[in-house]
Amino acid sequence: MIFCGYLRSLSPKFSPLEQERTIFDSSNQPNGKTQSRSTSGGQGYTLCVLLILAATLLQKVAVPGTGGALSITTVILPLLAFIAWCRSVLIIDIYAFFGLVAFLTSSSISLYLNGSVNKISLSSVALFTFVQSSLIFRRLPYDTGFIKATSFYRDWMFILSMGGILQYTIQYVVPSSIAFPIDHYLPDELKVTVYNNLNPLFYGSEIIKTNGIFFAEPSFFSQFVGIALIYELATTQRMIRIFVFLTALLCSFSGTGIILVAFFGTYQVLKRLKFEVVVAGVALALIVGVLGSMLQINALTERVNEFSTPNSSGHARFISIFGLLDAVTFTNLTLAFFGTGPGTISSYFLYLPYLVFDPTWGKILFEYGIIGLLCYLYYFFVGIRGRENAVRGPLVMSFFLLGGYFLDGTILTLVAVLLVFQNPPKVYLVTKSRADRAM
Repeated sequence: MIFCGYLRSLSPKFSPLEQERTIFDSSNQPNGKTQSRSTSGGQGYTLCVLLILAATLLQKVAVPGTGGALSITTVILPLLAFIAWCRSVLIIDIYAFFGLVAFLTSSSISLYLNGSVNKISLSSVALFTFVQSSLIFRRLPYDTGFIKATSFYRDWMFILSMGGILQYTIQYVVPSSIAFPIDHYLPDELKVTVYNNLNPLFYGSEIIKTNGIFFAEPSFFSQFVGIALIYELATTQRMIRIFVFLTALLCSFSGTGIILVAFFGTYQVLKRLKFEVVVAGVALALIVGVLGSMLQINALTERVNEFSTPNSSGHARFISIFGLLDAVTFTNLTLAFFGTGPGTISSYFLYLPYLVFDPTWGKILFEYGIIGLLCYLYYFFVGIRGRENAVRGPLVMSFFLLGGYFLDGTILTLVAVLLVFQNPPKVYLVTKSRADRAM
């Protein structure tokens, strides 16, 4: 029903004869600016809100018929982006379009070179084309509604963070089936099964790390909260919200969000150096230090050793990919420059005697080689360039280093909504009628 209402709100205001597409260069406008419109912002903001809600509330819901392997959030992003483009809410960036073409060309070469050697996944090719094509779209220059999306995301994550804290605390007094209702009662055919959604504090523990009720696993929840906290630190710095975000991070017992805050949150605090925030941070550190054993913080602090411990989460997520690249990719020039082919990395996991994980950067380099990685980096960074944005660094780090998100639309939705869609391009495809109005 929500999506139907959205489609009605995007009904075109011009006849089919006006739908002719044309190239439009916004740099031709006086002072590089386009005409402002009093009605701008509504449709773009609605699109962003829907995508944020989908990316946070539907992570555990699988696309029917995929055996729980594909979250519905991965489908919603490109689908709504394409519909918004058809309704002239979004436009196509020419530079991004050619960047995508360059990456698809490099993947085709990899496919050709490895087709007779490796078991290539054509479904992987189709999926990344479908999902990654979302990043070719941009907002219209006069539609400022997209810029408000980051504030909505921060406010929405404040609510979800309180839900995550409640989820963690009530499991001490109620059965886990009540604290984690979606994980226990969502039908198996609609449940995403590729994530570690119910993750105990340590082996044998009855206490489960909070996954924020709706998130795929604690790591996802941790990163979403961390990004919201960083934006809060870069803007209003409200103490109650900072406290809630930090508490939610601790309840997730996941290092990924903490890593983001350690790098980028600290930078924002030092940049804006507010006395109350520093005092609150010191006070929280003292509380954690004194009550650490009671709060079972050791379940988090002891994870530092995971980086040097094979088969642990930290080693698998951050270290294992280097061993795989050394054992396969850099053994000859063809594999180094063009990779092993789309969708092949999982078949090589048995090459190493320990648990292997494929972060986004590692998967692209392994399957598409140096050429493919360079093409994709151009495509990606063309999209996120633009005005100063406090969440740019955290999202780049999260997408490339903290998870395998190349074929997953969850983090990519945040990249699109909070970064890519907010930047109007200089050269783009737009309906002729709107180009005339902008001129």
